[in-house]
Amino acid sequence: MRKLALLPILLSGTVLSGEHIDRGVVRVLNEANQQKLVSGQTALCLPLLSNSSAQSKNNAQDMNDCVVALCGTPDENPSVFLTDKNFSKYITPEIKTKLSAIEPNIKKLINKEKGNSIKMLDEIQEKIKTTHPETWTPELRIDLSYRMFSPYMEEKIDLKKPPGERILITLKDDQKLDPGLRKALEDYRVKFQSFVKTDVNSFLERGLYSSDEQKQMATERLTKLKEVYAQVSDKMNKYEREDVRSRISGYLKELKNIDDENLPVAMLNVSNIEDQVSAYLPANSLKPLKPTCENEAVCNESFKKYIAESGMMPAIAAAKSKINDPATFNKQYNFCKAKIVAGLSVSSQQKNAEKLVAEVKKQMSKNVFSHFSAHSRGLIEKYFKSKIAIGSTSIQSKLSETDPYESYKILIEGNLKSDYTPLGLDEENSITTALSISEEGFDSSESLGFCTPEMSSNAFDAYLAYEKVKKFKDVEKKVLAKIPPKDNLFISPFSCHHELRGKSVVAHELGHAINQIFAAEKLSETSAKKFKELRKCSTDNYTEFIPDRVSFIHEGDAVRSEEDSADVFAYMAYPDQGDLFSCSLIMPSLDSKSYDDLSIINNDGDSHSTSLYRLILEAINKNKNLPVSCQRALEPVKDQLRLKKCAL
Repeated sequence: MRKLALLPILLSGTVLSGEHIDRGVVRVLNEANQQKLVSGQTALCLPLLSNSSAQSKNNAQDMNDCVVALCGTPDENPSVFLTDKNFSKYITPEIKTKLSAIEPNIKKLINKEKGNSIKMLDEIQEKIKTTHPETWTPELRIDLSYRMFSPYMEEKIDLKKPPGERILITLKDDQKLDPGLRKALEDYRVKFQSFVKTDVNSFLERGLYSSDEQKQMATERLTKLKEVYAQVSDKMNKYEREDVRSRISGYLKELKNIDDENLPVAMLNVSNIEDQVSAYLPANSLKPLKPTCENEAVCNESFKKYIAESGMMPAIAAAKSKINDPATFNKQYNFCKAKIVAGLSVSSQQKNAEKLVAEVKKQMSKNVFSHFSAHSRGLIEKYFKSKIAIGSTSIQSKLSETDPYESYKILIEGNLKSDYTPLGLDEENSITTALSISEEGFDSSESLGFCTPEMSSNAFDAYLAYEKVKKFKDVEKKVLAKIPPKDNLFISPFSCHHELRGKSVVAHELGHAINQIFAAEKLSETSAKKFKELRKCSTDNYTEFIPDRVSFIHEGDAVRSEEDSADVFAYMAYPDQGDLFSCSLIMPSLDSKSYDDLSIINNDGDSHSTSLYRLILEAINKNKNLPVSCQRALEPVKDQLRLKKCAL
């Protein structure tokens, strides 16, 4: 089964997918966004599912009670997420008619995904009963072993060693293991270490290799990729064949002179091309994982025994039960409708948007710009007054080459007719997903894959820096022709409907504009120092420094510095606002009886902090006393956060 050729991209808060917008535009803006052509992403661009399933029941209740204490119940709290209860505010008669026409096929597609998931899990159960682990794919064994064996492992990094030896995975010394399990662990350790050494995310996040070393590795991988591509290109469609060919040759040329700033992007894209080409091979020959166990028979028996004792079979049974639960279907159906409504919605409230932005600019001038020197304040106010265009149409609508509704319709009909499933069902995905959805708190509707909750938002507020896009060499003229030749601020229907919270959302987006000004303009040393201290304060609220994979525009940034500092500007703009705009980012449950997907810290590399973290931080910055429930919710992660108020 073929993987999607192009991953969805996140562009200043709007999720654009290759299924709904011209693929050439997606590729260009995807790479443009990664190369710092957009200064920031929206406050309303929510993180992907976090590790909330790991939270205890008590802690989950504390987090829910914390949100209720600060925001009210889901029924009382206006949310950016679209549900059956708030469709009426955003859905036009035209959208309602179109949605009704494709709803039967949405239901069919969800049922198809459900059936495929159950079938695959049945096959996995049978496989566990009747076959031996040595017949499983290396990737499947790696995935499963990571879950079962990681507690016995520890990672050590030594940057003084040669490149291929800098990551060392070892067995913990304090583990008392029988000989068979120790051999199985050693087998896994060698394989996992091999995997980490070839995983681009691993060495980018860990900062393991110099620029020259990365260039050399990327060149070697692309050269090998060029050979493999020649073997599989005839299996690709015309567009994908040309796209892959041009990207391989393009990156081979660019790597010779690429600067350090853009190198991480190139490395990520090389990995993306490898995945794309590997999908056409019978096995992942680009990144082989070879068994090295001294005694395979002993290792396999121990591995098999460990699987039996791990409760995998009951976990898969529990997963199937959750997938079959009618509540799962209803939730997935709701997500799908919400996603499509969000994709089709276009705000017609241009006057309201302009009025809203004018009020926010005035408020920021009073409460934010006043902290800078007269020189810096003049430059910022001049920029805000004359160089930002305001639009009430989403980026997706602006850049789409086809009618979004027709794209959804074709996508759904095509997936019904084909063997393709959006989840990418295979042994690895199915069994690891089964183990996940059997855990307490995991949203089993996610396993179906067609529509996910991060898309079901009617808030597309975004800030887009025009000059940076314009300078990107591959940007097509038709893209630029659709947006004014200024930096653009897009205002969503949500912000116009909920003006009180909308003001803070707009202030967040203008916070990205301030971040850009301090990177692009020569402001006073006094102002620059204040700005740098504020940004560092945002970064330091996490005790662990996580470097950003794709460099932002300020030295010393961690992965969430840009978004968190933009939040701080929004807090400063409306310091006395009793209503917390971060409440809007919390997703209600389908029945509106509680809040979903709550966690304080995410581990998924998203540049946005979790919605609950942002809510708590907004309360702290606005001098609100944290309810006891919030204090209890913070207890498990207290060593990972500082949560100090940041201001100029």
